[in-house]
Amino acid sequence: MEFQIQNLTKRFGTNIIFNEINLDIQAGELIHLQGKNGSGKSTLFKMMIGDERYQSGSILSSDDVYVGALIENPHFFEYENAENNLRYLAKIRGSFETTTARELCTLFDIDLDGKTRVHHFSVGMREKMGIIQAVMENQNLVLLDEPTRGLDQDSIVKFAHLVNEIVAEGRTVIIASHDHIPGINFSRNYVVADGELKRVNS
Repeated sequence: MEFQIQNLTKRFGTNIIFNEINLDIQAGELIHLQGKNGSGKSTLFKMMIGDERYQSGSILSSDDVYVGALIENPHFFEYENAENNLRYLAKIRGSFETTTARELCTLFDIDLDGKTRVHHFSVGMREKMGIIQAVMENQNLVLLDEPTRGLDQDSIVKFAHLVNEIVAEGRTVIIASHDHIPGINFSRNYVVADGELKRVNS
C-alpha cells in the first residue's frame, strides 16, 4: 500500500488552508495530525477520500488502497438499528462480516442485534459506530477524525488497543485530534497550522 500527497494547495476564497504540503504514507504506519479547530484536519481527510476539491498538487494511491474513514460527525440512518446501518455501509463492496461486526460492537458495548434505533444513541455511541464502520471491512488506510469525541475513559482505552492491533496487522491509521491520545504510540506526529503540515518529535 502506498499513498502520496504531493505539493497540495487548498484555499477557501483567499484563505489558504494548505500551501503545497507533502505526505508520503506507507503500510503499517500510525500517524497523528494535531491541530486546532479550523486548522484543516477534516478538510485534508475529505480531500484524501475525494470529497473535497483542491486547487493544485496531487493525491496518488496504489491500486490496493482501501480507505475507511470517520470524518467529523458520523451520519447514519437515524431510524434503523446498529446492524442495519452497518450492513448498509458495507453494501457497496458486499463485504459485511457479521462475526467481525459483532466483535467490534461487543468491544464497544453496542448490541448489534438490538432494536434500539441510532436516533436514540448518545454522542459516544455514535462515535463508536463511526469507528466500527471505518475498520470493519479490513480497510488498509483508516482515517479517524477526533475519534475519541464523547468516549468515556474505558472506551478510550479499548480504542487505543484496537488501533494498536490494526497497525500490528500492517494496516495504516491516521488520527486527527486536538491532543495526544493515551496508549497510542504514533510512528509520526504532525502539527497542522498556518497552511503547513509540520513534522514534530513525539
